Amino acid sequence: MHDGEIERMRTLASGLDSLGLPIKYGSNALAVQGDITASGDALLMGGPQMGFNTPSIMYEASLHGPDFDVAGVTVTGYPFIMFGHNRNGAMTSTAGIDNCIQMFTESITTNSSGPDTYTFRGEEYEVETAEQTITVADGEDVTYTERFTRHGVVTQWDPDNGEALAQTKSYAGRHMNCWRAFYECQFATDAEEFRESAQRCDYALNFMWADKDGDIAYVHLGRYPDSEAVDWDTRLPADGTQYELTSADYLRAADGDVPYAINPNPGYSAQWNNKPAPAWNNGDLSYSWSTDHRVQRIINLLEQRLDKEGTVDYDFLKTVIYDISFTDLRSIRYRDHLLDALADADLSNTEQQARDELASWDHFAQADGEDNEGRHSAGYTIWDATFPYILEEVFSETFGSAYGPASYFLSYDYGRGTLMRVLNPAETALATQAEYADGDITDALISAFRTAVSELAEQYDGEPATWRREAALHEFDNLALFGMPIGVTSAGNTALLNRGTENHVVRLSDDPKAENILPPGNDGYVASDGTTGEHYDDQLAMFENFEYKQLLFADADIESATAETRTLSRPANTAGAAIGDTPTSDGTETDENTVASGPTATEETESTNTATEANTGTDASGPGFTTLTGVTAVLGTVLAWLYRQDDSTS
Repeated sequence: MHDGEIERMRTLASGLDSLGLPIKYGSNALAVQGDITASGDALLMGGPQMGFNTPSIMYEASLHGPDFDVAGVTVTGYPFIMFGHNRNGAMTSTAGIDNCIQMFTESITTNSSGPDTYTFRGEEYEVETAEQTITVADGEDVTYTERFTRHGVVTQWDPDNGEALAQTKSYAGRHMNCWRAFYECQFATDAEEFRESAQRCDYALNFMWADKDGDIAYVHLGRYPDSEAVDWDTRLPADGTQYELTSADYLRAADGDVPYAINPNPGYSAQWNNKPAPAWNNGDLSYSWSTDHRVQRIINLLEQRLDKEGTVDYDFLKTVIYDISFTDLRSIRYRDHLLDALADADLSNTEQQARDELASWDHFAQADGEDNEGRHSAGYTIWDATFPYILEEVFSETFGSAYGPASYFLSYDYGRGTLMRVLNPAETALATQAEYADGDITDALISAFRTAVSELAEQYDGEPATWRREAALHEFDNLALFGMPIGVTSAGNTALLNRGTENHVVRLSDDPKAENILPPGNDGYVASDGTTGEHYDDQLAMFENFEYKQLLFADADIESATAETRTLSRPANTAGAAIGDTPTSDGTETDENTVASGPTATEETESTNTATEANTGTDASGPGFTTLTGVTAVLGTVLAWLYRQDDSTS
């Protein structure tokens, strides 16, 4: 059954990959206290990584009302700002990569004359089922049976051996807690209020904050099995005939059980989906939080700046975005080990030239040409060809047939902790439990290099200095998160880089400064004749040049930048025809006889090249206030109701 689950994950991953769909995401962020900035103001940088699409999965907006102003970016359709700032502070978030799922092994009995059952603590319980049909384009529909036990959905069903695997999701049925956290955080006034609002979330997320008081906050969120309290190893499937997770078995952010920090001692908090605290355990996902982790690049850049200048400033955050977009995080850790191994090797003339190109390379995976879409340097080309062979030479013999699936963890993009331990045995706190490469790591590194150089020599004509691979490109396609189709055109390509779908930089003060960039643009509309609006792709060139635009917030800035206003209003209905009970703005019901009927279409009036001077709503509202209607209004009502309720979910 274990092999079956491995095969399921392999099929899922390979299927997504073959369809060109993403299988993992991440985001980066940096919050800096005012104590260590040049201006004395807190700073926040965010880069939510959700892929590049046409139109973008994200949308820039601002919300203004009598008691609030907030501007930034959110996933399109969400009734709150996820990444941006309000009058008092700025917020962003990243994926938490934590242990949200616990697997359970089930003992099952199949019955031809009745429902199948599973055993729990000596009793038999019915396996619940539901038939699902997948519609297949240009093919026959596929119908399959979903099964459920008390532990959750069944992912493996092995009736021949009387076994099954089921998974418990810690966030199941708690999705609105996350929405409520996002909703409330956009109105936070200080770090403590932000923390309190954020901790309602039961998803594995990290929320970051910086405010005009100079304070910052980092809050790891979620609800996780307590590995020290339960009677099994949370890295492995538990015995479902004996165990289950109850509310008492969880560590929950809302209960203060999950790590967070307000004004941490270094004066900053860096995030790139890394470990929230030294002793925190994320179960079978521990490979994603190794000592070799990509967040270390952000930390190193900041520490180097503090050592040199003593403070950081607003523009430095843009420098960080640029650097981590192109830096090859593998070479930062492992190139020197390879060069040391090659120092005393008997190299051919071609191999020596390749070694020299590698040694002179600056760790940047940045191609030349317009928009960085030309060719990479010889040093990067040689390194990129060599590194996969390093992993193979070091690990494949020991792992044997398991090397294929194990290579996912051994080459994990966030960090390659096992390789780091193998190459630094004297410094690792946890010794490896196997002898890799027959104990001769130097020979393994040399062999990997020679294999790569031999292949490159066949692929390219000329000396190693001319070996320059073409830049990999990312298309702004029509598929958003996990393959959801959202558009009909493509805005073009960009160089493949490790960058946010959107980037924002904010300096907090009484007069905050904020900039962002959201490629390809903020308007995904395409007319039937193929024409697009002016904001369809007007941020793509800026993005490729690492330029930013002002994130409009203040009333005066919004007014001065207004090129067009559009007022949507429902016309007065013709009296006489009843249309049923209609809710008024305060949520009460109006007698049908007092409501006039008429055209249901919305009247639209438009004026161009004007700035809004007054609101059509409450006098106290700020310019730009928009009434949310339709589905968004319903969602807003639900969230407002949640806002008023005590959090009664355990």
